[in-house]
Amino acid sequence: MRLESARKKMQSTLLAIGHGPSVRGGNGRPLSLPQQMLAKSLGWRTEYIVRTGIPRGQGYPTHYKLDIADPESMIAIEVDGSSHSSLKRQAQDKKKEDFLAGLGWKVLRFKNQEVMENLAMITSTILKLKNTIITLPKTS
Repeated sequence: MRLESARKKMQSTLLAIGHGPSVRGGNGRPLSLPQQMLAKSLGWRTEYIVRTGIPRGQGYPTHYKLDIADPESMIAIEVDGSSHSSLKRQAQDKKKEDFLAGLGWKVLRFKNQEVMENLAMITSTILKLKNTIITLPKTS
């Protein structure tokens, strides 16, 4: 729409019918209910930041934000909504998982619906995994 008048008309029409961007989770939004439920069930930290150490413009963000994390055992939990079904988002998720795996993180991914329907089983599975991870003593 090159004409300013056409843009203004379209803008007012969209505003009048209540059109706007879809509401999504993610940065700047509160945790989704499934994220809240799983984090509370595990007693783990939410929106945990892992710095990449890579400068901007190198194809990676400066940090990754994990939905739920246990830094001691290096287990990251990602709770995904419907936006994660697109091929582009799946590629971004894979890149994130591969990067984190390179740092020693184990990334587990669950769909919102899975968490809502199977919270106890998912919590149990995650805690069993945590108990099987051998943590080596840190050297000073």
